Amino acid sequence: MREISQHEVQRVSGAGLAEVITGIGSAMENVSTSLQTTVDSIASATDGWTIMGLTHKALALSRTYAKLSFLSSFLSSLNSAATDTTSDSSSAA
Repeated sequence: MREISQHEVQRVSGAGLAEVITGIGSAMENVSTSLQTTVDSIASATDGWTIMGLTHKALALSRTYAKLSFLSSFLSSLNSAATDTTSDSSSAA
């Protein structure tokens, strides 16, 4: 068996990352839509228990959106770093 070179590891390490980032973006759109619907429901609700339940749901959706946003930013920075490293390696070759 041969050893895998550092260059080969760098090329494969970012494989599929763009698709994951796209999927996270899609999930963020869904969460944002659900959050807006929940906020609209809070505005029209009259029962205190319903308002409290919807408020908890809105807070959870907001936290979820923030986590997805962080993850998307983090993975995007990894993706751009992997792309930069790969292009630097190919231009050196």
